[in-house]
Amino acid sequence: MYRRIIIYPYRMQSKSAAALCNNIKAQGAPCLKVYEDGNYRPRETDLIINWGNPRDPFWGYFETFLNLPESVYCASNKRTTALAFEAAGIAQPAFTSDSAEAMMWVSSGRRVLGRKLLNSSGGKGIVEFSLADTPALLPEDFENIPLFVKYIPKVAEYRVHVFNGAVIDVQRKRKSREALANEEVNPRIRNHDNGWVFTRENCTINDTIVGRAIGAVSALGLDFGAVDIIVSRNGTVYVLEVNTAPGLEGTTVTNYTNAIVSLIGGT
Repeated sequence: MYRRIIIYPYRMQSKSAAALCNNIKAQGAPCLKVYEDGNYRPRETDLIINWGNPRDPFWGYFETFLNLPESVYCASNKRTTALAFEAAGIAQPAFTSDSAEAMMWVSSGRRVLGRKLLNSSGGKGIVEFSLADTPALLPEDFENIPLFVKYIPKVAEYRVHVFNGAVIDVQRKRKSREALANEEVNPRIRNHDNGWVFTRENCTINDTIVGRAIGAVSALGLDFGAVDIIVSRNGTVYVLEVNTAPGLEGTTVTNYTNAIVSLIGGT
């Protein structure tokens, strides 16, 4: 029986980790955040929640560790994630590390996203390639880019939160009011800086989306994660990535708190 909840965050200043820890305490369960190189010593009755940290802690851990660091490391790298999804048969946009193949995709009329940074978030390090934007592309334009992904035009994008094999929350991404009024906003890179936000409107998802989300978390060896999923214009469901330290606020904090506290006896 677990008695304490330990939050092992990717950084101690994480607002989501702090919100989660505070909410757990508010429900009457013991909870503390710990450094990877701190004085914390695990107990067999501790439930350790790894909040996005890919590094092994110096203090070691027991089997009560949710989201092992090695699985978080896999999920944090775009290429290892893509390879894990491919091995598990998870539907995802086509990808390649071959610059010549990527150039062929563009030459055939496809829009391609190049990822200069494999361990990034929020759309950082993404460059776009298309004949519509740059007709005279050269081989050197594709150099030093470790991953290329075919762009999929989409009609919807969701963030599906999975915990221990079940969906605990769903959000849908949409433009903020400010972004709607700004014609310069890039509709293909849907991050916070571009004015895209999560909403709970029109968040009903079908069994295919549920299955793909749960399968994506399992494919990466994770116990929980926030899965970014798109629905293409022809209705195909694709998984993009799994976030192991998603932003939490409001209902989402409550849902994670309830899922974690339910594993603690006597509260």
